[in-house]
Amino acid sequence: MAKKKIRKIRRPFSFMTFFGVIAMFAVVTFLAWFWLGMNQERIAAKNRLVNAEFAAAEGRYTESVELLKQSYEVIPNDTEVSRALVRSTAYAVYQANYEDAVNMLDEGRAFLKNSSLAAEAEDELYCTWADFHIRHGAYESAVMALQEGAQKLSGRKCTEMLATITGERDEAEIASRLQLIAEDVQKFLVQRNYTEALNAMDNQDYRNLVVRLRYTPDPQPVIVETSGLKAGLYLMPGGGAVLYYGDYEGNVRQGHGILLGVNLYSNTTGLTYKRYYADGQWAGDLPQGNQMEYCAYTLGLNSYSLFREGAVVNGLWEGIVRTWHEGRENVVYEPVYAGGVPEVLQTSAQTRRDNVIARGSDGTTLGISDDMVGKRTGIAGFGD
Repeated sequence: MAKKKIRKIRRPFSFMTFFGVIAMFAVVTFLAWFWLGMNQERIAAKNRLVNAEFAAAEGRYTESVELLKQSYEVIPNDTEVSRALVRSTAYAVYQANYEDAVNMLDEGRAFLKNSSLAAEAEDELYCTWADFHIRHGAYESAVMALQEGAQKLSGRKCTEMLATITGERDEAEIASRLQLIAEDVQKFLVQRNYTEALNAMDNQDYRNLVVRLRYTPDPQPVIVETSGLKAGLYLMPGGGAVLYYGDYEGNVRQGHGILLGVNLYSNTTGLTYKRYYADGQWAGDLPQGNQMEYCAYTLGLNSYSLFREGAVVNGLWEGIVRTWHEGRENVVYEPVYAGGVPEVLQTSAQTRRDNVIARGSDGTTLGISDDMVGKRTGIAGFGD
């Protein structure tokens, strides 16, 4: 019996399937390019925010506002825009260009369309204004700025800061608040973890405590006991305060001690130290003997951190002081100080840059600006 041949049935090529695959590929490609383009726009907008702050730091306020506006058009709901507006206007405030600061805020509020971001930025600016006045001892001006902000905006931050600095001083309450903060900080100090110790101080509770202490007639240091050690809060001449941990005789700092500070303004350099500590010996309420100092600060949009180690007499650097930058420990400078004043090896006229006070092993130099020449440098609160 003959076998039947089985015929293979060829299915016709499906053009619908082919075009479906092509269409899907096109859609995926389009979405990928669209996402990439949007992401690049967001990155460019973020970069403009940085450039806006840099422009404000250099006094180019109109350009700063224009960059902020361009960023807002791309990322309208990003809180970084309002924060950048606050930081940019703060540059104008701290450069004492109040009219420019107000104009920047008005223009910023216009493109923020009076949103909650605009109100938040304005609330923050009034607090910045008040902080500026407090740093320079103009407490009545600080109160007036906060009152205006609180009445105009019903701003939460303005209202809280106003209540903090105008409330009656209660010695027991201040000591109690300091006790809590000091105990938190001490947990890290016993491990010599200065970074976390300073982080534990960088909060609104500590700032409010400092402002409350400063806004009193003839404010005195507040000293508390913390697990076998004493801690004292001391106001700084240029603004802010330092927290001292260590040995005392009575209420006089004597023996080993650690000085900690956040957001300290230096009268000598004109810089604000975001983070600061000094670890060493004290006698008669003054730094005496060997000290190790660390200060982190910003200049424009750049951040720097510097270590110093050497002898201190009555709070001022004396003799050779080993100096190096964080992250470049292999390059050590050795400027020579007399009564806190560094010896100048070459003037700015000779170098066409800063006055050179030391040279590193790699050929780089350590310098100071013209307005620092002849000024005494020491542990925080003890220089010029």
